[in-house]
Amino acid sequence: MSPEPLGATFSALPTAVTDQSLNSDANALYQQAAVARTEGRIADARRLFQQAITSGADKPVFVAFVKMEMERGSSAHAEVVLESAISRFPDDAVFYDMYGQMERRRGALHNAAKILREGIKHNPIHALLRQGLARVLGDLGTPESLQEANLLYTQLEREGKLNRHDGSYQRFRALHQSPRAGLAYEAFE
Repeated sequence: MSPEPLGATFSALPTAVTDQSLNSDANALYQQAAVARTEGRIADARRLFQQAITSGADKPVFVAFVKMEMERGSSAHAEVVLESAISRFPDDAVFYDMYGQMERRRGALHNAAKILREGIKHNPIHALLRQGLARVLGDLGTPESLQEANLLYTQLEREGKLNRHDGSYQRFRALHQSPRAGLAYEAFE
């Protein structure tokens, strides 16, 4: 089943909101969308989220819309909203992280890496993006990707920004330190 056409709605988004009435209109529409979502009226929620965004909604509305789509398993809809959010807020790391992690969960590792790299271009010191890319590179498992993941993890560790409790990091370190662990891990996949 193909997703409803969301793209046309987002093509006419305002690039900057200067009129305060747009923000209040967008806020009212967002509140209605949140109620519709809570009540399970997803088609209404989508329509209202789209209207809120077209009316000049800010980042939290995009985030809520994406989360709704992801929770519903509508990755195609989430992708359209994320691409729109990135187009509108190209320097905001949150949207690159959400998009990259969604692609990682879908198994589209090369696309996830591409998205996270693009986010890093706009936010070169953002720890979450770099750790997300390191996870994806570790999942790819090529010698080159593992080497790059190791560099990213080392940078994060040196900066004191590494999440040592992250399961992907712990698995990466175990595999990196012992080739035998890698063979054992592959046996259980």
